[in-house]
Amino acid sequence: FPTRRSSDLLSKISESLNNISYKQLAHVADWKILEENVINAQASMVNYQLKEPLAKFWGNGTTSSSDGMRVKTTVNALNTSYNPHFGYGKGITIYRFVDDKYSAFYSTTTNTNNRDSLHVIDGLLKHKSELQIKEHYTDTAGYTDQVFALMSLMGFHFAPRLRNLTDLKLFSFDKNKFPKFNNLISGLINTDLIKTNYDNVLRLSHSIFEGKVSSALILGKLGSYSRNNTLANALKEMGRIEKTIFILEYASDPELRRRIQIGLNKGEELNGLARAVFFGRRGRSEEHTSELQS
Repeated sequence: FPTRRSSDLLSKISESLNNISYKQLAHVADWKILEENVINAQASMVNYQLKEPLAKFWGNGTTSSSDGMRVKTTVNALNTSYNPHFGYGKGITIYRFVDDKYSAFYSTTTNTNNRDSLHVIDGLLKHKSELQIKEHYTDTAGYTDQVFALMSLMGFHFAPRLRNLTDLKLFSFDKNKFPKFNNLISGLINTDLIKTNYDNVLRLSHSIFEGKVSSALILGKLGSYSRNNTLANALKEMGRIEKTIFILEYASDPELRRRIQIGLNKGEELNGLARAVFFGRRGRSEEHTSELQS
């Protein structure tokens, strides 16, 4: 129930509004599910599962994967949208993070037209469980050059599943140093741009790491900037270094490809379970807020 102080505040707010009553405001204040509460609840369940002896057979809690699950909806909300790739109805995407012990340690709801890569870093930083994630897997939609750069700066080994490997571009500092690979190297790294903007990149990375700003917000902004934005381009150049190293590692290491596939399969299995036990109206979400959609 609202405290006397909060009741007085709600009363004053309702008096200033013509179409919202005190009762409606009090109901929202009592029953709104805060994101922090959801994160804490998820952390409690993940931490409990980490201690279960059976979970040790699946992994050690140091790797994870993330993938989106589209859910149909008939309501109008800020994050609902049409996407022809998924059919003609409206929908949302539940982007879920799963550790190697099959625990879903973070999830967020997003627009179906948003690229998955916007949310990868947030999920690894916002969870409050005892997991110590070192390596993270996504599918092709989960990476960009900028995500590669930020993941490396924050100490994560980023390992997306690569599609159309032969079409991917490699970058080098000196193309003449590897004459046998001239047909594979399509560009050079702009080291001057990185040096000029390195301090700003570190400040940006630190702000995201400390939770001062959401990576989804920053990456969305950087993606909308013009090609002349030096910070966005410097981050992209750093990401090209990391991506080139990873492409070579991915192509030459079958064990890495196997780990990525196993990690992504665990996420797919959890999505399948979620669809099987979905308690909405025949697999549809009809909630208006992201908290309830999650």
